[in-house]
Amino acid sequence: RAADVTQDASVSSALDEVFCECGRVDQLVCNAGMFLGSTLESTTMEEFAQVFEVNYFGALRVISAVLPGMRERNKGTIVAVSSQSSEFILPTWAAYSGSKSALEASLEALALEVGLLGIRVALVQPGSTKTAMREKISPRENHDSYSTVLERYRSIVMADRQENMIPDEVARAVEMIFASDNPPWRTRVGSDAHRNTTMRHRAGDDEWLRLFRIRGDAEFSLEWSQHRREFDDSGGSR
Repeated sequence: RAADVTQDASVSSALDEVFCECGRVDQLVCNAGMFLGSTLESTTMEEFAQVFEVNYFGALRVISAVLPGMRERNKGTIVAVSSQSSEFILPTWAAYSGSKSALEASLEALALEVGLLGIRVALVQPGSTKTAMREKISPRENHDSYSTVLERYRSIVMADRQENMIPDEVARAVEMIFASDNPPWRTRVGSDAHRNTTMRHRAGDDEWLRLFRIRGDAEFSLEWSQHRREFDDSGGSR
């Protein structure tokens, strides 16, 4: 059933059809999403609101509609497709990473609330995935002052795209969660997702910010490569 997750009436109408046909919803996947890559300075409040309306409020809107039935039956599994960018944050991802981080925080609270009610909540964090969403990204105008950091960002992203996944790999991760009686809270999918989130946690907050304050491109590239080598040398363990 088609639905616009940004509209209460559209979600209600689609779910009414599902309830009439199936009687209930025991498994829910929140996968609707949109991407916006833009420096915070060049992002309007309307654009921030649009991203959050889809990625954050859209998911909560659908979840809230199916929760009462799951609670009454003491049964249900909710899987939200988040992103590595909730933890691995890069320049221009203020809106996208912000929406995914907010979604994960709210769903962690939900998982704590429904843990005794037979309802399981889980996250899937894909890395770079070749989907139609990427084709909708439009070039943005940013002030020249950001040119250095944006060029570094592009080189990081283009390197990760060499490890592109197809959506089926994400779908298989969702299926494994549904098949499990005790699914993990967080499932990272894709070699870049594992590497990037591990690099970010291993670096820590202050070191991560320092990396992007390095002025020389050669020095930045050297230190970035060093962080990647440390991940490889450790066998990918966190």
